[in-house]
Amino acid sequence: MLRTKDDTGFTLIELLIVMALLGVLVAVMLPKYQDLTPEAKIVASQQNLQSIQSAILIYAAKNLDPVFPDSLGSLATMGLFARKRVPTEKISGTAAVLLDAQADDNNVTCTNAGGWLYNPTTGSVWVNINDISGFLPTQTGNPFAEW
Repeated sequence: MLRTKDDTGFTLIELLIVMALLGVLVAVMLPKYQDLTPEAKIVASQQNLQSIQSAILIYAAKNLDPVFPDSLGSLATMGLFARKRVPTEKISGTAAVLLDAQADDNNVTCTNAGGWLYNPTTGSVWVNINDISGFLPTQTGNPFAEW
């Protein structure tokens, strides 16, 4: 059958070829995207940790003598965090805060429960994770140890 000027559009075979090409592209890109998701959560947790540390320093700078807040929740009520709440630790998906006045930079014992570990005496804060091997199998230990 000859085509005339009034016959416009795509044939079924052309549409199937385009759909097959899109399927191949998705199949190639999906594993790469899934590999980056855990690492993106680690980076997001590091950025949230920096935000918390900055808010603690702002709080201490507003006081004449360096006094640290009793809890991270008090920083949230002061409006030092976006949305007036403690940022979420992205690996575990929680913003829970464990207060530990005994924790110091040389002796941090994380419970691996996720969230944040905060020492109100020194104003130090850590990600409450000591091992991420279950989350990111290629890495063991605490990726936040230097933070």
